[in-house]
Amino acid sequence: QDHAVIHPTSVSANEKLFGTPFLVFNELMLTTKQYVRDVTPVPPLAMVIFAGSCSEWTQAQLGQVPGTGDAVVSIGGSLHFRSRASTMKKLVVLRDLLQRFWEQLLRLRQSGSRPRGSRRRRRRASEEAKEAFLSSLAVFVALIHPPESA
Repeated sequence: QDHAVIHPTSVSANEKLFGTPFLVFNELMLTTKQYVRDVTPVPPLAMVIFAGSCSEWTQAQLGQVPGTGDAVVSIGGSLHFRSRASTMKKLVVLRDLLQRFWEQLLRLRQSGSRPRGSRRRRRRASEEAKEAFLSSLAVFVALIHPPESA
């Protein structure tokens, strides 16, 4: 089936307008219909920033819209978002920074859970992860708010 209905027992069952075409759900059920339960509306901006960011097949692709100052971000080939090119470029950079941060954090957690390795090595890995995140964040902030020229 290509669509789902909000389950009648869901708190949002009687909602007719969510203000966004995107919902996340906790449970998918198939009875006489395909139902979703425990739904939460998700704004398009959150989809651009977070959707699929840890899956290779859902990496964001940035494309220009000819004859305009706009760009389109495509995620996984099925989600497409259009806005000003400068805005979309920044959002793709933010997605990339978040991806690297989560990968670094996962590596840190994995190295911290191993019985081998000294406490000093784990502490150094933790500091490296923090430094990588802060430098990535600084790059993003500079991208959003470029320094004023003298």
